[in-house]
Amino acid sequence: MRYNEKRNLYIDGDFVYYRWSNKTMKLRQITPYRNGPGYLCISGTPISRILYETFIGEIPDGYEIDHIDTNKENNTLSNFRCVSHRDNMNNPKTKERFKISNKGKGFNKGRIKSEFYRKFQEYYHLTKADDVVLYNKERYYYIKHHKCSWE
Repeated sequence: MRYNEKRNLYIDGDFVYYRWSNKTMKLRQITPYRNGPGYLCISGTPISRILYETFIGEIPDGYEIDHIDTNKENNTLSNFRCVSHRDNMNNPKTKERFKISNKGKGFNKGRIKSEFYRKFQEYYHLTKADDVVLYNKERYYYIKHHKCSWE
């Protein structure tokens, strides 16, 4: 069993998590939960960070733990690497996953958004913040018909 001083956690070989209970004077098992993006967490900290700190070493400021195979549930030590956010996003498997998820309806939503915004500014000489209702109305038309209402 390993002890993580920073998080005050005990972790056994099967990655079961314990915290010392002063009431009962013994170790109490902790059940991880899923956060919004789907990572397993304990006390708001992803388990991948806890395991890396406990078994591998300290994580430098500005760095994050990358799941090499992009599977959030695969928390084996060999699946972790400590990288900057930029390197994390450049993981070839992460890039492939985003490429597949952006195919959606057969067009790139990000490209369409920026192209429409440019046309909107040129035609109305407004920004999105100037007239939000008009912007949303025109954007909806553009997404539905793949052209602006004034074209």
